[in-house]
Amino acid sequence: MSVGRARSGELFLNIGHALDHLFLLIYPTVVLAMSPEFGRSYSEMLPLALGGFIAFGAGSLPAGWLADHWSRRGMMIVFFIGIGAASILTGLTNTPWQIAAALTLVGLFGAIYHPVGIAMLVSGREKVGKVLGVNGVFGNLGVAFAALIAGALAYWVNWRAAFIVPGLLSIAVGIAFAMTVPDAGAAARRAGSGPGARVAGPTRMSAKRALRSATASGDRGWRRRKTRWSPT
Repeated sequence: MSVGRARSGELFLNIGHALDHLFLLIYPTVVLAMSPEFGRSYSEMLPLALGGFIAFGAGSLPAGWLADHWSRRGMMIVFFIGIGAASILTGLTNTPWQIAAALTLVGLFGAIYHPVGIAMLVSGREKVGKVLGVNGVFGNLGVAFAALIAGALAYWVNWRAAFIVPGLLSIAVGIAFAMTVPDAGAAARRAGSGPGARVAGPTRMSAKRALRSATASGDRGWRRRKTRWSPT
């Protein structure tokens, strides 16, 4: 992968960390604006996010397993598009139970990032301190800007826009990621099945034959020496 593409991939992964934390904090930011429409108090509305936070933690294990057995790049595309679509769905809800279900989906897709995105970020690197430091800054920016962005959209438009606009942004980032960042695993598999790989097989066979020949020659020489020096 070229240096430009590598840096582009890092940028997308860092943006993903910011979006991951931003989406988790949209609901706590705008829940007060939602309460009058649903006829429930803040204390009744806030627990609707519980499923999302549980899914955010519990979903990390299957997300990491799928990344290892399928594709890290593919899982990141699922993350960007999935969490964006779940956020848009939250903005279109009309009942408290619909909110709870949509927020659970947000948490489930959000669980993909840490076991997959960070693994991609540090893959093949010897020194990861600076890389993880920059990634952490982006994650904290997501936390910081969640209140600003969601609050501004809820104030100037409505609470639904606070979910829909970031959701559309995440989907756009996911499409750009899919178009820009190549599949490193597929490239490695193609390299492994290219002309070089076809030569490797005969080379290994030749090495084995040479080893057997050398072993047999040594054994014959040892027997000749033994016969020469054995008493008659």
